[in-house]
Amino acid sequence: MRSLGFRTHVLYALASAAGLVLSLGRTWYAPAPAAPTASSGTVGEMPDTISQFFAGLQRSITQAGGSSGWHQLDTAATFLVALAAILAICALGTLVPRLQRGAASGAQLASLLALGTVVLEVVDQPGGRDAVEGRLGGWIALASAVVGFTAAMQLCSAPRRRRPAPAPATRRFQPAEHATAAPPRPVWDESVPPVY
Repeated sequence: MRSLGFRTHVLYALASAAGLVLSLGRTWYAPAPAAPTASSGTVGEMPDTISQFFAGLQRSITQAGGSSGWHQLDTAATFLVALAAILAICALGTLVPRLQRGAASGAQLASLLALGTVVLEVVDQPGGRDAVEGRLGGWIALASAVVGFTAAMQLCSAPRRRRPAPAPATRRFQPAEHATAAPPRPVWDESVPPVY
């Protein structure tokens, strides 16, 4: 299986940073609907916890509305934007051979902090799990943070890129090379008989 190239991981890191910023324009949380009445327990009916889970998952993807992540996350949103900017700048910095190691380490740290922040915000919902449920903005941010962390890990473990060697300078008018004379043939001493 062929591995992805270095520049591909840079593009993934840039896409991850863009995804983190764009997810803040979507709703992260919404009020959960009222709990349904207890089931009758007839044959073929799914248990309430499973049906509530799938219904909540469907609502988190399909339903929109509510305030955006900028208002819901408050200071965490600003922190995520700063981490996305650092990730993008460091990912571009890895293209410069002299800055590759330091920029890759910075991208790895920024992506790890972004992933931790997103996981914390998705799990620790304001108002508790019974009152609030997740929406599409949180899932987009989580997917973007995972992609960014994976790309940053690959950038950090990539071999160091070297600057290309400068091309040899060519002169426009090169003097004609002097033909070198063939070396003289060795002179054998005829007075000494050959040894066989």
